[in-house]
Amino acid sequence: MYKSLFNQLRSAGDGWCVSIVLPTEKGFQDHKMTDATLKGAFREAETALEEKGLDKRAVKDLMDRLHALAEGVDFAHGEEGLGFFVGGQVAKKVDFPFPVHRKVIVDTSFEVRDLVYGMGSLDEYFFLSLSRNDSRLYYGLGRKLWDVTKHQEGLEDLAVEADWSFDKMHGDHDAFQTYLQHVDKNLGLYLNRRKLPVIVGGNEESLNFFFNHTHHGEHLKGRLNGSFDQVQETKLAEALAPVLHDIRVARAENVKDQLAEAEGRHKASHGIVNVWPLAREGRVDQLVVERGYHCPAYVHGHELFLEEPDSEVVVQVEDAVDDLIETVLSHQGNVFFVPAGTFEPKVAALLRY
Repeated sequence: MYKSLFNQLRSAGDGWCVSIVLPTEKGFQDHKMTDATLKGAFREAETALEEKGLDKRAVKDLMDRLHALAEGVDFAHGEEGLGFFVGGQVAKKVDFPFPVHRKVIVDTSFEVRDLVYGMGSLDEYFFLSLSRNDSRLYYGLGRKLWDVTKHQEGLEDLAVEADWSFDKMHGDHDAFQTYLQHVDKNLGLYLNRRKLPVIVGGNEESLNFFFNHTHHGEHLKGRLNGSFDQVQETKLAEALAPVLHDIRVARAENVKDQLAEAEGRHKASHGIVNVWPLAREGRVDQLVVERGYHCPAYVHGHELFLEEPDSEVVVQVEDAVDDLIETVLSHQGNVFFVPAGTFEPKVAALLRY
């Protein structure tokens, strides 16, 4: 879902673009507080547009489109963040199922970092709930969960013909184990569509049998003891949170190990100044960025400088990290975020050559 919107934003056309990202924290459900927060952000955007020199008609058009997006938004049942993007032919609202920082940006391109973060598989996963009352498979994105054993609008790429029912056989132990093997085959159908990490939930006996007999062990990244037949998806997301945290930490460590190994083969680069020209050459296969890292800088030719160089032909960029991310994605590279405060070079890259 984020990749599609990202591509729309990147092809929005000429003109000024408004990007507003708001954390929907405690209190955002309060109508008066929500109204004040939105009005403040929209007023800031309007002021910025006027300062860019737009005529009143152009400003009004953009602001009308922003206000239209805000109508009918159910803040009481929203995610952890909310984004508004208006400019060119684009007028989009998006929910973020992960924490975001407040941003009100008017520029010639959209602020896309939160979308890029959502595009990555960092918060994307399957949760398989094992049960005699029919097992279920959920697609997860952050704290948002969709039961893909049922038809879900917007998840057509995960539409799979699979029977998840279990005909109860009066507690027949062997019958349930046969059923778990059937569930494992079903899981494979979904993994053929999306190779995502899988968390498996169920009682201890079911989990042990499943992990010992699965054909998809390389994808099983976590387990959760308990019964989840009647658990609401919001409560389920809370139960999954610590497991997801452990998966993220393990994946971040794995990326660091890959960087260390690639360094010995001269296929890695560290630091934004060094990675910058390699990205422009299309050599970056995977960009690794510490979450929340920002870097104002100067560009001269194909080089990046953290301090203004002695040159008349220099371009100042507000955040070189955003520009670097867009460059890597434009060359079909991938971007991986590691938790804030855990990555000393802040930026590194695995290279194609």
